[in-house]
Amino acid sequence: MTPARSHRLLIVDDNPAIHEDFRKILAPVSQAAANLEAKEADLFGQTESGSPPLTFAIDSAYQGQEAVALVERALQEDWPYALAFVDVRMPPGLDGVETLTRLWKIQPELQAVICTAFSDYSWHDIVRLLGPSDNLLILKKPFDKLEALQMAHALSKKWELTRLARLRSERLEQMAEERAWELVLANQSTSEFLNNISHELLTPMHGVLGMAELLSATQLDEDQKDYLASLRECGEGLARMLKNILDFNKLERGQLQLENTVFDVRDVCREVLETLGVKLRAKNLTARTLVQPEV
Repeated sequence: MTPARSHRLLIVDDNPAIHEDFRKILAPVSQAAANLEAKEADLFGQTESGSPPLTFAIDSAYQGQEAVALVERALQEDWPYALAFVDVRMPPGLDGVETLTRLWKIQPELQAVICTAFSDYSWHDIVRLLGPSDNLLILKKPFDKLEALQMAHALSKKWELTRLARLRSERLEQMAEERAWELVLANQSTSEFLNNISHELLTPMHGVLGMAELLSATQLDEDQKDYLASLRECGEGLARMLKNILDFNKLERGQLQLENTVFDVRDVCREVLETLGVKLRAKNLTARTLVQPEV
């Protein structure tokens, strides 16, 4: 059916002779390249070429509406046209500029060459009607064969590179989205782990503090009271730490609810100093807090 490396070209002209001219210019190049490869394979065996020759698959449309139908069908077949040579005058239907306007609505990346022997449209008229585009060139009739061939090669290659760049960009965007989703899932797993482990530790810690409270109501000597005070202090500190982990976890997930709570500033300052005490002593530093009596 279709050679994978062929670029699909569309000739849009109401004159059958023009179609034959384009086929004589473009098709022999493709056939000659294929013949040369076949001869090389016969002489030297199967070889791998660094860059496959550029070949063209050429279709014809004799009116603008026919061209529109062919471009739509090519997209449905997943073998779009790389380039269209479009004549300006094609009575009685759409002219070349109107045809190209419709083609670009269907396939914006289509490369195009407007072919004309008359001054139907100036360059400024074309730009005004089609808008500025780097996908468009103008070829005057009668055209030079080499000029038409160069346009076909250059614009087809440009279309191919543009398409590859878009596909790679889409792939990179997909990879970035997949990576972002993986990070979201990883963060959710981490948050769930912290939430579960904190709850698992808080439950027995509350039990320890409860038993310490009951123990404080019994007969204890001074040493036992000191030990119990240390136990309660450590337990309460660990409970606060676990609660802070839970709060931080909620903050990251946007679930933390702020509450107005009455507290003693002096207790907060004392807890801060106790937390920083080890590091301060290691650096031979001291810290103190000053709270006004009326606070």
